[in-house]
Amino acid sequence: MMSHVASELSAVIAQPADSRTDDDVLVTPEEVEALIERMSLTAVRLVRWNGDSLPGTQGPVSSVDAALEPPRMRILPTEVSLWFEHRVECRNTDGDAIAEIETGVLVDFELSGDDEPELPVVACFADTNGAFIAWPYIREAVQTMSTRLGLAPIVLGVLRREA
Repeated sequence: MMSHVASELSAVIAQPADSRTDDDVLVTPEEVEALIERMSLTAVRLVRWNGDSLPGTQGPVSSVDAALEPPRMRILPTEVSLWFEHRVECRNTDGDAIAEIETGVLVDFELSGDDEPELPVVACFADTNGAFIAWPYIREAVQTMSTRLGLAPIVLGVLRREA
């Protein structure tokens, strides 16, 4: 079975540090660096993994639509958790959806110190660093689920930052 290399799945994520969050709060590289100095990665877990082969459809995968959702965050003075969800829709040559794959990955960090980090700084870290920590786990889950659904393995492309 040949692998379906989905180069179009090269997900693009938000701007790195020095970008603006939804609240238009400027986050500097120094603020993100200070947060990283306090962090220790404690776990990366697959918390959601679902695949559906849609009834009445057939044919090989000819295109793939993918989306990496903005992360959900849990922020406490001593820990930060980032939950990334990724969705893939596979289509045949007629453009019909033939399968859907959903993946959720939770990335946990322990924090030194007692101060709760600020939401804009954690959001910037999640968009720039956290997504890259979760991506290999998402990639493996999508590839494995695609083969379990009887499809050619779907290999996600490289995660990229916008220029």
